[in-house]
Amino acid sequence: MDTNYSEIRLFESFVTSLKFLNEGEKELFYLKKGRVTVSHRLALHLQKELFGSAKIPYFVDLAYPLDFSLIPDILIHQRDQSNENNLMAFVCRETYLSEKELLKLIDLKERYSVVLTIGCALLPDKDYLLLYRIGESTVDYYHFYLDLATVVFLKRREVENKTRQLRLIRRSR
Repeated sequence: MDTNYSEIRLFESFVTSLKFLNEGEKELFYLKKGRVTVSHRLALHLQKELFGSAKIPYFVDLAYPLDFSLIPDILIHQRDQSNENNLMAFVCRETYLSEKELLKLIDLKERYSVVLTIGCALLPDKDYLLLYRIGESTVDYYHFYLDLATVVFLKRREVENKTRQLRLIRRSR
């Protein structure tokens, strides 16, 4: 993988793309069935933010069937048979992601070497989106506040490898 695309850089680009979408098309976040529309518009912003007009070997695809147990709404990858060069997988839902879906996101990250794996709950009756950032064995929860266009860290959950269950990590004071 290209070293320019670290997980931090990708997350920053993701947030920037979300802000651009929020600035120009905020109404999409309030649609009752807006998952496909939001994913499509976000993919366009991601492609522009990450690659501009550069000729690169990466593609931004919608609903690419990388893994049939959980198909990402957006996948940024190289279209080769190895499935080893996956920069980002984004899964969007119109409600909170279930524990089962979160575990599938973790499996997706591990099995296909995805640098940045993000889940998103569109909550039309709230003033925020709930983002799930998948780590090696953790899930970080963030709010993206629509009115402020800011991301705020909420909590971290850890996956117990033996039981494959998520548990909350207690903060020490």
